[in-house]
Amino acid sequence: MASPVSRRSVLRAAGVTAAGTAATFTLSGASSGAEAPVFAHGVASGDPMPDSVLLWTRVTPSPEAVPGSGKGAAVDVWWEVAEDAGFTRVVARGHLRTGPERDHTVKVTAGGLCASTGYWYRFTSQGKVSRTGRTRTAPPRDEDVESLRFGVVSCANWAVGHFAPYGYLAGRDDLDAFIHLGDYLYEGNPNPAGDLRPSVPPNELITLADYRQRHAMYKTDEHLRRLHARHPMIATWDDHHVGQPTTLYRLPRQLPTARGAARV
Repeated sequence: MASPVSRRSVLRAAGVTAAGTAATFTLSGASSGAEAPVFAHGVASGDPMPDSVLLWTRVTPSPEAVPGSGKGAAVDVWWEVAEDAGFTRVVARGHLRTGPERDHTVKVTAGGLCASTGYWYRFTSQGKVSRTGRTRTAPPRDEDVESLRFGVVSCANWAVGHFAPYGYLAGRDDLDAFIHLGDYLYEGNPNPAGDLRPSVPPNELITLADYRQRHAMYKTDEHLRRLHARHPMIATWDDHHVGQPTTLYRLPRQLPTARGAARV
């Protein structure tokens, strides 16, 4: 593991300068807007670094390959990052194979990028192209950053409200990224009689398949999909079943620099 760095260094590295569900999950409920059914759960970026960013998507290669099912064949997925929305200046690209063992999700680190730079990215599979996402890399580690602007969100409970604030942040062009302070999803037992929106699965999350279904259900919300496609996300650690939320002002003085361990 790399040597620890200060909280300010972590913030500097993390900062970027520009980021119908029913009781049974169906593709028709997942795909809305301009999303192709193969990419019904949208695209996302996160963990911006000065020379890289994490890219994510989920593919649905066939009708039975619904989240948490463990069904569906393995498929090839291509990704590319460009300096322009028309992808005439591609600066990074790659290919990988995903299948039911990872719920047909794709997570890749796009490297070799320039610091403090905005990029466009997209995925292709089975002849279908995902929606185009926007992202941005962090400033150089040794650069004095004059200002950064973040959207801050937390505690997104699907069952008790709609996600309009996500849509509001997705419509802003002055954000460098959005920071999620935790409770990205809720794993509790749904209350069909009092819930505004029904949850999938209709029970408290226990198994890995349960979590995959609930996470995918959240990704059917168009506001959330738009936000992920517009700005990179920086996530904190938080689980209300384990301990108190970890927010920015309660971060420890020292954090490890291992990728995925230091999140602000």
